[in-house]
Amino acid sequence: MSNESTQPEKKSWWESTTYFFSHILDLRDGLDRKGTIDKIHKNIETKGANVWLLISAIFIASIGLDTNSPAVIIGAMLISPLMSPILGIGMSIGINDRKTLWLSLRHFMIAIVVSLLTSILYFGMTPLGSLTSEMAARTSPTFLDVMVAFFGGIAGIVAGSRKDLINAVPGVAIATALLPPLCVTGFGIANMEWDIALGSFYLFFLNSTFVSLATYIIVRVLRFPFKSYVNKKERQRTTLIMVFFSVLLIIPSFFKLTEILSTASQNRQMATYVNTVFDQEGVNVVDWKFADTDTTDHLTVTIVGQDYIPDEKIEQYKSEFNKYNVNRNCDVKIIQLKDPPKNNDEITIQLKKLEEEVNELQSSQNEEILILQNEIESLKSDSLSRSTMSKELNILFPELEKYALTSTLENSKTGSIDSLNVLLVSWSQTALKNKNLKETELKLKEWMQTKNGISGLTILRY
Repeated sequence: MSNESTQPEKKSWWESTTYFFSHILDLRDGLDRKGTIDKIHKNIETKGANVWLLISAIFIASIGLDTNSPAVIIGAMLISPLMSPILGIGMSIGINDRKTLWLSLRHFMIAIVVSLLTSILYFGMTPLGSLTSEMAARTSPTFLDVMVAFFGGIAGIVAGSRKDLINAVPGVAIATALLPPLCVTGFGIANMEWDIALGSFYLFFLNSTFVSLATYIIVRVLRFPFKSYVNKKERQRTTLIMVFFSVLLIIPSFFKLTEILSTASQNRQMATYVNTVFDQEGVNVVDWKFADTDTTDHLTVTIVGQDYIPDEKIEQYKSEFNKYNVNRNCDVKIIQLKDPPKNNDEITIQLKKLEEEVNELQSSQNEEILILQNEIESLKSDSLSRSTMSKELNILFPELEKYALTSTLENSKTGSIDSLNVLLVSWSQTALKNKNLKETELKLKEWMQTKNGISGLTILRY
């Protein structure tokens, strides 16, 4: 009896709950299928005012990206007319309208070309033109970007399918996913940064696909009428093709998202290490940076304590890194700003080294002085011998007025070179008239060779 009385209560509760949520989530309330199709079809073509609106939006978005201003980028999204061609692609597939599909694709391509030419023109003229954080955020597509595009597409088709105007700007949601990546593609082409251009255009194409997919899903959920008859097998084939193509496009974004999540997790672990280890010791962390390289990653922590931290403690900080981080290939470098204390023993050693260097320098100088003194004595001795030789020559050869003894080099025609000792003599007029002058010069030559130990002496008059 009790079981029979409780069954109706459970059923009634379930029915009321189901009715409540179905009533809240019902998209058919206020739906205008024919008006939606006409509205999208009317605005598909990218020409006239739509082209000028698109050019203006691209210019404004490019300026916002170039100046790293999110507010300016949002302003460009408010006037972007990119919504209708994208919605037209998804809607035409959903209602089997091939004519509208080709029209949407053609004008979507026109919109892409106009947008790229406009952004290339801007980034080719801008005096700034450096990669900003707003640009960099549009070069690495992730699954989160796909979600933005998908729900933007849902917002666009749901808002556009109402009889009454919804208090929203559905085009902004779609422009958020499409307009900035297209501008960044123009930046990459203008600066020949092909990695940036390919990454951002992949994001644009990925987002466009999922906006169209969201439109297709909503069109079928709301049972929009088919333009031409399509059987069950053809509908299933179309659905499978769209799903397969979407999954194929989304796979790289999953890998990128995994990489980003791994990096974020690693950064959190590093932050935990820095904040925990050094805070426990009362050490202030001035700054910390992580650098990811192809071989070894580097974590640099700059610290300052009340007192100088010894090297043993620094090594202990480094050893604790592995407790907080899964990155085993990371090299930890700790830099402290406080100088080590002065060590009297080290000062004494340095003074001794300086004293030894001074002594070596003095010893070297003394040796140089001794060498110079010997050279001076040698020059004095040579000067005395020359003075003695001059006196003897005046006695032995009184007709000799002047003489000079020198050494030179003698070159022959064959190219050989020999040393040559030459004695230059100047005789008096009386001696020059003497017929025996040659014999006198021969005696002078023999005497000079014997006196100075010179062989092969040549006498020349001057």
